Amino acid sequence: MKKKLVMVIVLLAVSVSGCKTARLKPIDPIGVSCSTPKQTRNIVRKALASRGWVVVSEKSETIHAMRSGGEWSVAIAVSYDADAVTIRYEDSSNLHYRKTSKGREYIHENYNVWIERLVSDIEMMGRAVERGL
Repeated sequence: MKKKLVMVIVLLAVSVSGCKTARLKPIDPIGVSCSTPKQTRNIVRKALASRGWVVVSEKSETIHAMRSGGEWSVAIAVSYDADAVTIRYEDSSNLHYRKTSKGREYIHENYNVWIERLVSDIEMMGRAVERGL
C-alpha cells in the first residue's frame, strides 16, 4: 500500500512539473498614433487575425478575442482609442492559470509569448500608420 501511495505521489509530481508556468506579465499600454479609434481598431483586428486570435465580440472600443488549440483556450480583452491599445487577460482553460493569495498571477509560459508577439505586431502596424504606409 505504501509503495502504491509513493508511486501516485511521484506520478502527480511529474505531471505537475511537466507544465511550464510563468508569471503572467502585465502589459503596458501600447502607444499608437492613429487619427481615429476606427484606424486603431483596424490595426488591432489585423494583428489578432495574423496571430490566430478569433474576435468573439466587440463593444465600446473593446474587442474580446479567443485563441484555442486542442484541449486549451484563452480569452483576452483588447481596449483601444486613437492613442493607445491595452491588452488584458480574461480567462483560460487548461493553461494552468492561478492567482496566489498575494495577487501574483501564473499561466502557461506560451501565453506570454503569444501576447508579446501580438504587442509587437500592433506596434509595428502602428508605426506603419504613423509613416503613412
